[in-house]
Amino acid sequence: MISYNKHLAESSLFLSIGLALALSLSGCQPSNNRDATDSIQTDSPTQTDNSDASTATTPAPIATQIEFPHYIKGWPTLLHPISPLSLTAEQDESLSSTKSRDKWQPTIFAETEPYTYQTYISNIVFEDLATGVEKKLLVDDSFIIRSIFIPHVTRKRILKINSNDDAIVDANIVKDIESDNATDEVYRTPRFETVNTLFKHAIYHINETPNQKDAKDKNLFKQQALYMSDDKGDKLLKLHPDNEFIQTTKWLPQLSRYYFITHSDSDGNGLIDDKDQTHNYQIDFSKSTPAVKGYDFENSSD
Repeated sequence: MISYNKHLAESSLFLSIGLALALSLSGCQPSNNRDATDSIQTDSPTQTDNSDASTATTPAPIATQIEFPHYIKGWPTLLHPISPLSLTAEQDESLSSTKSRDKWQPTIFAETEPYTYQTYISNIVFEDLATGVEKKLLVDDSFIIRSIFIPHVTRKRILKINSNDDAIVDANIVKDIESDNATDEVYRTPRFETVNTLFKHAIYHINETPNQKDAKDKNLFKQQALYMSDDKGDKLLKLHPDNEFIQTTKWLPQLSRYYFITHSDSDGNGLIDDKDQTHNYQIDFSKSTPAVKGYDFENSSD
């Protein structure tokens, strides 16, 4: 009887510890409240548990090296990319049947459009140009940053007009870049200066599980998440819950708004596709503190 009571007490103790641990972990998970930015904040990407659909083995760490820095005009920091020296599981799978495997080189930092960068890097060190302080964006180098976008607005400032024009033009007038092609006799052959206004934030597409292989016909480990930081690499924020994955984005410079759509594995088959549920979000960078806001017109009340 004493042995039975002792066993029962030990079982109760273990159960209490297990419940306390589960509650503490659940408190750290992203909230489904998409209007409250703080509720979905995280210090770094978290490895999503896809063990039901994929292999659960712990991957070996990927060797990395620091590449030459990248300077962005108007940015207070110098960016030092950290690149993987070996194939991730994602690259290993995609190149396994190609002849380019032996010649594979990661794309380090390529500007495809103004303030839009296609990357294949594990991390970024932000070097503050004023103080010299250095800070890593992510907690470690086990992730892959696939792209970076800096929200911005580009306009043209009129410097001066043709000396034959009689009109008096303020040299500080700023015109939207979309109006450059307009024909206006008052502004005959004006001379412009490009003015870029940066919103002091960067948005990242990040693969949180690049070193894990999906099971056959699954693709959760290939998915990417959307993160945002300030221009010094601080205040890293995941922009959606952990069970959602980024699909497409759109920047509207006219409104200073950033839109994006995610998918969640709503049918639980370990495959993200068009059959899964979609979630719509926006960030208004005209606000002093940009915050994520979800919206769903189909389910909104009249």
